[in-house]
Amino acid sequence: MVLNKPRVQHVFLELDAMRGVAAVCVMLYHYSPFLSARKVLPGAYLAVDLFFLLSGFIMAHAYRARLLAGLGIAKFAVVRLIRLYPLYILGTVIGLAYVLVRGALEADRGPPALQLANPVMLSVLLLPNLSQMMPLGGMYPFDGAAWSLMFEMLVNLAYAGACAALSPKRLRWIIGVGVIGILVAAGQFGSLDLGMTPRTLGGGLARVVMSFFAGVYLHGTYRRRVAGQDAPARTPPRFAFEATLLLLIAMFA
Repeated sequence: MVLNKPRVQHVFLELDAMRGVAAVCVMLYHYSPFLSARKVLPGAYLAVDLFFLLSGFIMAHAYRARLLAGLGIAKFAVVRLIRLYPLYILGTVIGLAYVLVRGALEADRGPPALQLANPVMLSVLLLPNLSQMMPLGGMYPFDGAAWSLMFEMLVNLAYAGACAALSPKRLRWIIGVGVIGILVAAGQFGSLDLGMTPRTLGGGLARVVMSFFAGVYLHGTYRRRVAGQDAPARTPPRFAFEATLLLLIAMFA
């Protein structure tokens, strides 16, 4: 009798650790008003770019072979929505509950409940609020961080559609276009903190294109040189990864 061996899933523990450290840094950045008179880790917004880069690497690792084998964009989109949408909608519901409770307690601060219908509909559909006439500010008034999720879904679908055509040379061109877009937007707005407002949507798109496809490119390098064993594996110096995490925090600071 032949026993089915359990499938071993390849887990990148170092990438998980980097993502966890970056997430804590972003949290401290957003909670700065409660922690200090100054911004805590003022460069931590760049963790979003790191998240996009890690996403590109993991998407290529998890889905490249399946996409090349015939996994369609529609099925891929359903898989990604099942993964991302439940927590997003939970955050949106919590944000909506906060707005309603605040409106009930402080009538002069909250908009009437009937005026929330349009923002709620857009939020449920994961669509940004681009109108300045809405009663609430922000592209995602109930879940302010969802702008990055919108870009994540867009770039995931773009990757699924173009996966078979993404040679290393074409990836380098795409990354280069993203870099140029970031430089232009940074020159216009004086910051790299782009994408969370209607005015900076173009800069946000450049950020996700550059970072995500850089992650896809890095995975191609990993696949050819490490997973394919075209080059001998090298043992990194002791505490090299810990030093990398400290360097990441220093960059955010």
